[in-house]
Amino acid sequence: INSEGRIQYEFAGDVALGGMTKKAAEDKIRQVVSQYVIDSKLNLKIVEYHSKSVYVMGQVGRPGKYYMRSERLPVREAIVEAGMPLVGSAMHRARLITPSKNSEAVAQIVDLNALLYKGDLQYNLEMHSGDQLYVPSTQEEYIQVKSENSLIVRQADAANPTSEAVRYTLGPDDVIGITIQRHPEFSGTYPVNLEGK
Repeated sequence: INSEGRIQYEFAGDVALGGMTKKAAEDKIRQVVSQYVIDSKLNLKIVEYHSKSVYVMGQVGRPGKYYMRSERLPVREAIVEAGMPLVGSAMHRARLITPSKNSEAVAQIVDLNALLYKGDLQYNLEMHSGDQLYVPSTQEEYIQVKSENSLIVRQADAANPTSEAVRYTLGPDDVIGITIQRHPEFSGTYPVNLEGK
């Protein structure tokens, strides 16, 4: 089926099938064929699905483009087809991103851990053609938390430069310095590791 929604059928020329159901397309072809064949017993089969697709990206076994066999594809089916989340994926922070013509995409959080391992079907959202399911890594999640925390500190410092009551949660890649007066053996600089220690 070409970009105009037509097929080029032998003897009949262009036949418009775009936007039709399988049954309607079968009836249309039967009508065209009946002009040339008496008592046509016709079956139409969809050999390849290429008009509708979704994308599963990030920390999954087989990231890429997946063709849909219907108008909707449940998230659980898409993630299984993509080879399941990898070790080190932030499954509770996956995002279903729906593009928009006005360039403001809509993103919904999908807790894949709850969906896949606890059976919580509220996260089995339906994907439509063009949607993207993104599974971030835990490292990305830590970087995001660190950036958000840094922004909070900067905003608080700008609002009240002398404030000592700034709330900040330490995360990976943060570095702290400990100074104990008169006891240099207890002083030093220590990076925070991925476990937050």
